[in-house]
Amino acid sequence: MTEKFVRFTDNGSGRQVTYERYAARLPAFLQEYGPKDGYRVEIDWTDLLSVQTGRVSLMREAVIASKKPSDVGLPGIQDDVDVLVCTAKLLDAQKRIVRNASAAMSIREKMDFRTLETAANQRLLAALGFIGEALEAQVTLEDDVIYKRYAARIPSFLKAYPPKEGYCVVVSWTDLLSLQTGRLSLLREAVIAGRKPSDVGLPGIENDVNTLVCTARLLDPQEQVVRSGSATMQVIEFKDFENLETAANQRLLAALGFGGEVFDSDEDADLAAQGHASEASSTEPATGGTGAPQSTASAP
Repeated sequence: MTEKFVRFTDNGSGRQVTYERYAARLPAFLQEYGPKDGYRVEIDWTDLLSVQTGRVSLMREAVIASKKPSDVGLPGIQDDVDVLVCTAKLLDAQKRIVRNASAAMSIREKMDFRTLETAANQRLLAALGFIGEALEAQVTLEDDVIYKRYAARIPSFLKAYPPKEGYCVVVSWTDLLSLQTGRLSLLREAVIAGRKPSDVGLPGIENDVNTLVCTARLLDPQEQVVRSGSATMQVIEFKDFENLETAANQRLLAALGFGGEVFDSDEDADLAAQGHASEASSTEPATGGTGAPQSTASAP
């Protein structure tokens, strides 16, 4: 019989982690969002390239002009060919998205496909408060700022904006290049003319490949946007995809007054990137009405 909990050492931080398996969390999730109450989970698949709408638009012009990507100064897609994105969506009885969560992985073996689907389902459960990793509720930064973890703030957020009352969080993706409409239009004209960006004095896109933008939006029961939060990151490793989604979600919560930010192990990497060293703390921060720490420290 498989154990309900597993314990291991995190390779990045070296800390001891106690993790509740996905299968062990499913009963509680199904009790809260049961099929008999009209809830269901749908799985969507796409590839990483389809998320990069700006990059794809340039690649399409190159194909139309019968040009190789390298002929017009565009990076090839060899490294992205087998990278899939799986999204798990919880739908209510009215077929509205209650919550969605995604994961990405290079599919090289049959087992990878199943692993990726499980990863997306696990992230969906975690986003709804069914957390697998048991960590301290907060950490102390090197400047003595008490920082409450994202996972520890999810219950307060769900209580304030309960899914069963019609509130939902929808996550969407695009690439940074697609938001740079002026630059993209100039690059497109260069590709159509069969010229490399450098030939016409434009910077290339090498440094922007796989730089994604993730946006998390809170919608009210009338499907109006209450607040949104976005983050951007160059996705070099597949964990970066999950880190980016987490960053967008934690910025959404911070924008709603639930300050502290980021998702357990993702959070430690994010804090380290900002030059902060962290240590576990058992001291509760001073809070306002929403449970957000009363600190002037900027949220990541």
